[in-house]
Amino acid sequence: MPEGTTTSNIAGLISNADLETPIEGALVVLQCECLEGSLETTTNAQGAYSFKDLPEGNYTVQALAGSGNVSRMVRVSSPVRARVDMRMSDEPRVVT
Repeated sequence: MPEGTTTSNIAGLISNADLETPIEGALVVLQCECLEGSLETTTNAQGAYSFKDLPEGNYTVQALAGSGNVSRMVRVSSPVRARVDMRMSDEPRVVT
């Protein structure tokens, strides 16, 4: 990043839609044309994930756990801390 450039973070919680319990080990994928490829992480025991030092852009955040597949789009302008929480169900679906 050029000197003086500010960056943003995207973080959130992944939980079960029916029980509202956190999902540990869910794969979270972050995509944006502003990135060189996609970024991936997994949720911790509290269902939390985070991506740091992100440039400005339009992001797709996708969570995958079991047969659940949920995605959301978020616009990030620097500097900001965007929170993207998602609830997973056992039925495959896409939420935007």
